Amino acid sequence: MTIRETSVGHGTETQYAAGCRCESCRAASAHNRRLRRAGLGPGPLPKATHGTASKYSHGCRCESCHIAMSEYHRQHRLANREILREKDRAYYRRTREVRLAYQARWREENQEKRNAQHRLQRAVKAGKLTRPNHCERCSIPGRIDAHHTDYSKPLDVQWLCTSCHMTEHKNREQVRTFKWGRWGT
Repeated sequence: MTIRETSVGHGTETQYAAGCRCESCRAASAHNRRLRRAGLGPGPLPKATHGTASKYSHGCRCESCHIAMSEYHRQHRLANREILREKDRAYYRRTREVRLAYQARWREENQEKRNAQHRLQRAVKAGKLTRPNHCERCSIPGRIDAHHTDYSKPLDVQWLCTSCHMTEHKNREQVRTFKWGRWGT
């Protein structure tokens, strides 16, 4: 008998439904299935209630289930912080060469865009231009991006919120999507 089989809560159909496949949980599930077929069983498993991560996992997208799932993930990240950090570091190390190659290719292919972005950054830092605190299009305050309509005029920009900025790029069909390990248009 393993530690998992002797843990509290094992040997029940509920644990089997939650994903446990230890011998005692499989036996409990099979036993209850036979009882239900004979009309003697405890009935169907209870449904998950709203406001739980379990309900969100089963497709519910109401606000209370979304909040519960967010809280579940936050707690999971806090409890497994070091493990998740090490996984992130390993992924970063594993994909380093691909990222560097993509970045080098992007810099080479988008020299004018890169130069315009750098000139704008230097102008903002030097105080020649000031970044507003609201979007020029929708007037919503928050994080504001600079959108170049013409990269040959690096200081002629529209100050847009992230949402309006992405909409502008989608309208111009400039958003690139990542497909099968390659960037495509």
